[in-house]
Amino acid sequence: MTNVRNQLKSQDLSTLEAASLETVGGRIFPDNTAVPDLRALVEVLDSYRAVHLPTYGQPIPGTSDAQTVTADDPNTFKVLIAPTGDTVTRVQVINIINNGSIPAQIDIALIDANGAAFVAAVLDVAAGARVNGINLANNDLFIDRNTSLEFRVVAGDHLNVSVRTYSINVVN
Repeated sequence: MTNVRNQLKSQDLSTLEAASLETVGGRIFPDNTAVPDLRALVEVLDSYRAVHLPTYGQPIPGTSDAQTVTADDPNTFKVLIAPTGDTVTRVQVINIINNGSIPAQIDIALIDANGAAFVAAVLDVAAGARVNGINLANNDLFIDRNTSLEFRVVAGDHLNVSVRTYSINVVN
């Protein structure tokens, strides 16, 4: 049994993480004694790909989430979706509801880990109206722990504006 196989023999391919392959593989120099380890590592990587590659980006059953968030303060970003850990979330629909008596302007933004805002959409919503189904099915929006989806009410009555989202976690 090669060193690589010996170190990985207790691993389960369905739970194996790519980082552990890097740790186990380390630096392998292509000399005659390393050839069996190189072959073993290639076989392990091929097996890992066969298990994980077909499922990347696919929805995880039971992880869908629909929520409604109302602004607390004017012109201040409020979190809609903020994945944690190794979670990757696909945002599928965003709806905006203005229950106020005056028009509202809403920014939808991605906020990075450093707090920088990247405004993805600026929407004007008439008084008493809703913007239904900003459907992202053909324009996938994936976010992870380094990015949050947020909104702010730039103009209008912030207490009467709410944003609804529908999302689902995906295999990463």
